[in-house]
Amino acid sequence: RLPPEVVSEALEVFEFSNFFGEFLGGQEHAAGFGKLAWREYTDALLSPQCCLFHSLHVALVRMLFVDLPASSEQPFLGRPLNALTWPELLRQYLRMVQIEQQHEGLEDLSDRMRMDEFCRALETEVYEDINVEVRLGILTLNIQLALDTQAMRVHVDRLCETAAAVQSEKRVECAGLMREAKDVKAEAPDHAHRDGARDGDDDDG
Repeated sequence: RLPPEVVSEALEVFEFSNFFGEFLGGQEHAAGFGKLAWREYTDALLSPQCCLFHSLHVALVRMLFVDLPASSEQPFLGRPLNALTWPELLRQYLRMVQIEQQHEGLEDLSDRMRMDEFCRALETEVYEDINVEVRLGILTLNIQLALDTQAMRVHVDRLCETAAAVQSEKRVECAGLMREAKDVKAEAPDHAHRDGARDGDDDDG
């Protein structure tokens, strides 16, 4: 059972992984994961093997490094990205972000992001031995950073465009149905008038 103090972050990761799981699962090197029920998800979070964490981190770290200005589309040629290597690669990336923040006078931001704590954990501990609260914190931070990458922005834009197109189609369909309803309503009195006139003619006859 998840400790109460990590439920909030666990929900964030749950929503993210379910919403973006198909997209992330299509990324190279990402192990298969997709939508999970809450019970399956919490079991995966507490699993000693940390398979869910590894799968998400591998996909997210790849996005971070591909997004670097000097990166190519294959930034890990010669350096495999997998469950064994992503912790050190992420630690290096976090240190880079921390140095940039220090140069910009944003040390307080680094503190709020728990950069030192997470880098130290990734450097000195076996990932599977890190407690679940810190593991969730590292994953939440990785998600926040990945959401700002070009690949994720493009994907979100496409989702928005698709949603807008669907809404537009629904509006057109709804407008058509409303016009049909108005036409039917307008025709009803005319039919009633003609029927009444025929009844009057019959009476006269």
